[in-house]
Amino acid sequence: MRYNIFSTVADKASQDVRNFVEMKIAAAKLSVVEGLSTVSGNAVRILIFIFLVSMALMAFFAAAIIALGNLLDSYVWGALIVGGVCLIIGVIVFLLRKAFVNPMVGMFSRMVFSQPPKHEEDYYYDEED
Repeated sequence: MRYNIFSTVADKASQDVRNFVEMKIAAAKLSVVEGLSTVSGNAVRILIFIFLVSMALMAFFAAAIIALGNLLDSYVWGALIVGGVCLIIGVIVFLLRKAFVNPMVGMFSRMVFSQPPKHEEDYYYDEED
């Protein structure tokens, strides 16, 4: 009889351990999904922003080429001047690239590795409490 009690307790404990491990795996999967959805959502937002800014810059540069071309009576010189300004800006951005990369690494690492915010519905209360 004593063997059956210990066997039942051991079976219950092993089942509880299995359930705990399964819950931890499910929580890890949910955490990965949340991190990926946050990162991918922000990446799409950033790509759309970059696309819109690049379209606006192209329109601005085209207008600048036309304006300089009218002032200088040569659209070629207008295009060369605007292209030179773009080249100078590109070199400056390339030289200062670490100022852009380091904050983005921090932003993405906070998105992926931070704890999810606690919501009231995340807590379970016993009715007796």
